[in-house]
Amino acid sequence: MLLLARLLNSLPDKPQAIDVDWPAALQDYAQLTGESRKALLNALTQAALLSGTYKGSRKRFLTEVFATCQTPLRSDEVKAQQQRLLSGQAP
Repeated sequence: MLLLARLLNSLPDKPQAIDVDWPAALQDYAQLTGESRKALLNALTQAALLSGTYKGSRKRFLTEVFATCQTPLRSDEVKAQQQRLLSGQAP
């Protein structure tokens, strides 16, 4: 839901509004540890890449989430994952 709200904001034609408490969600993300954090970051990365290229609002979104989770965002790994998705390989 949160990713959907953020991605909808990047569309040129704005659909109906989705009310998401992004600051509260980020606070919740910051509390995650271990496998829960890894699963969240992996799911959000895949969803962002499936919605378009890794630049602009998608890159800013991932940068914000990874920073909140105090996890380095490795752009080279994200780009490699995007190439795998584009070529039909598993992420």
